[in-house]
Amino acid sequence: MDKVKIFVGIDQTGAVNQNGEPKPLNVSLIDLRKDPIYQTGLKIAKLNSENIQLLLKNNIPDIKKQKVLICVDTVFGLPKILKVKPKKIMHFAEKFSFKNKIYGAETANQFFNQFLISTDIPQRKVETLVKANSVFNLKPYQKNISCGSYRIIKDLSQDPNWFSLWPFDKLDKQFIIAEGYPSYFWRSELNCKSRDLLFLSKKFNKLKFSNLDQADSFVLAYGASKSLKYLLTIKSSARTRFEGWILGVPYV
Repeated sequence: MDKVKIFVGIDQTGAVNQNGEPKPLNVSLIDLRKDPIYQTGLKIAKLNSENIQLLLKNNIPDIKKQKVLICVDTVFGLPKILKVKPKKIMHFAEKFSFKNKIYGAETANQFFNQFLISTDIPQRKVETLVKANSVFNLKPYQKNISCGSYRIIKDLSQDPNWFSLWPFDKLDKQFIIAEGYPSYFWRSELNCKSRDLLFLSKKFNKLKFSNLDQADSFVLAYGASKSLKYLLTIKSSARTRFEGWILGVPYV
C-alpha cells in the first residue's frame, strides 16, 4: 500500500434540521506531502464520493490519485456475539426508516436495536478498552453515538463501493475510511484530558476553532496522521471481522 499523506477528519452529527435532513458534517484536512498543511472549518452535506472528491479538489488541487485516509467519529462494527458484519449493517441501512422518519435519534435507536438478540447490551472489546459509548445506549443524549453513527452508515450505504472500510476490507481503494474516537486522540496524541479549544489553538497557532465539533474533526485528522502503523498491524480475527476497531488503539 502506498503511504498515506493526506488525512480527512469528520465529526459525525445525527442532528436534523426542520425538514428532517441531517445537518452538515464538520471536516478538517491535513496534507503532509511537503510542509504540513492544516485546514479546518470545512463542511460537507453528506459523506459520499462526490462530496469528498469536490472538497479535496477545491482545497488540495493536485490531489490526483493520492491515497486518502478518512477518519470518522462513527461506530462501524457491532459486538461479535451478534454475528452481524458491516456489509449487512449497511445493507439494512440503505432504505431504513422508522415512523416515516429516515433520520433522528429514535430512528437510529430502532435501527441498531433490531440486531440485538437479548435484553443484555453487549459491548465491543475496543469500547471497553477506551471506555467508549455503545450504539445501543440512547441515553444520555449528550453522549449518544448511535444517531450520528447511523447517519454516517446511511450516507455510505447509498454507494459502498468507492472506499475501503478499515479493518474489514483490503485497502486497495484510493479512499480508506476508518473509525475514530476524538476523545481518545485528545488524550493519546495531544496529552490533553479535556477537549480544550484554547489548548488546541495554541498548539496549532494558525488555526481557529469555533466549536468542539470543528475541533474534534481536526483532532480526528491529526490522530489519523499519527496512526498509520495501525492500518497494517491489526490482527485479522473473528473479533475484528465483526467488531472492527478504533484507529490508533493498540490491538489486544
